[in-house]
Amino acid sequence: MRKLFPVFAIALGLFWVAMSFRYGLWIRRGPGGGFFPLVGGLLCAGFGLIYLIGELRAPTPALIDGKFLHPILAVLAALAASYAIGLLPALLLFIFLWLWLYEKRGAASSFLISACTTAGIWAVFVYWLVVPLPKGAVHAMIFG
Repeated sequence: MRKLFPVFAIALGLFWVAMSFRYGLWIRRGPGGGFFPLVGGLLCAGFGLIYLIGELRAPTPALIDGKFLHPILAVLAALAASYAIGLLPALLLFIFLWLWLYEKRGAASSFLISACTTAGIWAVFVYWLVVPLPKGAVHAMIFG
C-alpha cells in the first residue's frame, strides 16, 4: 500500500510532461506555457521513482495508516480548484490551508507564507518569464 503514493506521483508527473507539450515549451526566445509543467512533471516523476525504489528496498511495515492519502487528496483538490479559480489563487489556498490545518501553524503566518509564495510565483512566471498561467472558469465568466 505504501507503494501507491510513488506510483501515483510517477503517473501524475508523466501526465504533466505529456500535457506540457500542448502549451509549447519555447516561444519567441523564452519559455512557453508548457515549460513549467514539463519541469514539474519531470521532478514529480523522478522523485516518485526514487521514492518507489526506496519503498521496494525497505522492509514491509506491519501496520499502514491513511495519512499518506492527505497529500494526494490535497493536490487533487488544488488541481480541481485551479480549473475553477485559476492556478495562482488555487496555490494560495492550497499553501494556506495546508499550513494552517495540517501543519497547525497560525492563520496569520500561514497567510503570510502563502501570499509571499504566490507573489513570488507570479513575479517569476507571469512578470519576468511572461508565462501565461491558467486563469480558471470563474475568470472566464467574469471577464469573458
